[in-house]
Amino acid sequence: TVCLSYCCLVANFTFFGQSYMSAQAFAEIAKPTDTMSAAAQLTISASFEFPGAILSMLLVAYAPWGFNTSLSGFLSLNALLAMALITLDLDLQAWYIPATYLIRMSSQGLFLFVYVVVG
Repeated sequence: TVCLSYCCLVANFTFFGQSYMSAQAFAEIAKPTDTMSAAAQLTISASFEFPGAILSMLLVAYAPWGFNTSLSGFLSLNALLAMALITLDLDLQAWYIPATYLIRMSSQGLFLFVYVVVG
């Protein structure tokens, strides 16, 4: 119970924290010469939630590796992508923007997976 409660905390923190942070970060790194606005970047990153939801549904329905391994995979992927988000401080947009899209997908999958397994 304590472990699943912690997983729920991590899922909420990554999903809602990343949503809040990416809006501020895209507005901060936007330059007048950019071809895409911060709103367009957020729209693209929001579209990455759908594949995360599909992946989560497939892992819940079929669970080829079991729930614990699937949960560990989602948590590990979120941890690696969260470390990749540090590249914003280094002004490496080539790393930061794809990491933002992928953590959006991974955090959505983790959020759904945790609450389906817990519920």
